[in-house]
Amino acid sequence: MEIQKRKGKQVGRLTVTEQIDQKHQEDLQRLRGFRLLDDDFSQSVLREIRQA
Repeated sequence: MEIQKRKGKQVGRLTVTEQIDQKHQEDLQRLRGFRLLDDDFSQSVLREIRQA
């Protein structure tokens, strides 16, 4: 089964496996955009919650 890609960057048809791989790569790119919270900040917040 093949489905045509519609976002315009690549013309042609992608197999289901290629679609899954492309989606996986897009998800990884989104994850790279997230920032990790600073450990000191997180510890400070948890300390304040415990004291409350």
